[in-house]
Amino acid sequence: MRDVIGSNPESTSWRQIGQKAHSKRSIGVGRGREPVSKLKVHAKPENLARIAAFITDVAERWGLESKEVFGVQLAVDEACTNIIEHGYGGDEAGTLEISCRQAGNECTITIRDFGRRFDPDGVPEPDIDAPLEDRPVGGLGLFFMRQLMDSVDFQFDADRGNVLIMTKRREPIAVREPAEAEAVRAVVPRGRLDADLAQELESVLEDLMENGLHQLMIDFRHTTYISSSGLRVLLVALREARAHNGDVVLFNMRPRVRKVFAMSGFDQLFSIFDTKASAVRVFPNATDANFAP
Repeated sequence: MRDVIGSNPESTSWRQIGQKAHSKRSIGVGRGREPVSKLKVHAKPENLARIAAFITDVAERWGLESKEVFGVQLAVDEACTNIIEHGYGGDEAGTLEISCRQAGNECTITIRDFGRRFDPDGVPEPDIDAPLEDRPVGGLGLFFMRQLMDSVDFQFDADRGNVLIMTKRREPIAVREPAEAEAVRAVVPRGRLDADLAQELESVLEDLMENGLHQLMIDFRHTTYISSSGLRVLLVALREARAHNGDVVLFNMRPRVRKVFAMSGFDQLFSIFDTKASAVRVFPNATDANFAP
């Protein structure tokens, strides 16, 4: 019997600016619904590594920071370990069904099992300041989940099984301001810069320029995809910036995103740099130290 029963990878999107496992894969997308990534495995401890790889892949495509990816991975690992060890009690025929959906600024992970019901109210809050002799063995899993995720909800149903729903809200995309008085700003978009979310980038760039800020840096380190709509927004911003003796420079671009710029000839229009230190030199009054990492 295969340990990994099925999974799929699906796209994510970036909604907030300024504020693998190897297996058979399928895509679940309905009208008016966000794409869902799914994984179904048998309740075996050795499958925790596959679950971690799946969650890491999804979280990175959501555009989460590395520390957020780690936190989501830890929360899911704790939940799945609890199900394997206590819900199924070692019954490896049981299954874990994990689905991940990103909508707007909220990322939702749903874990379903059909093991014994877990009572979260029966787990006391741990005293993390207790001395060694008073520390209980165990009991930190639920604590970690609640500390690392923005919401943790348990639902129980005889037909639907045990359902754990955890959500993570992404941090606002920063428009970084220098420590000194230079009129330079760095914008950091996350995830997929597609037709939907390019509108928000356009709004942020327009607001900056309306406030007289025409020296802009776009940090692409968290941008996993760009469409022609995203390119259009950047082109309009570049024209506006240069019309006011400014510029829009790009840096930290992933190879797949940079390939789109090369394919469209946009790499001939924009100054594209590998690092922030190189990009910031375009603006004579700005220094690399002016921008937080």
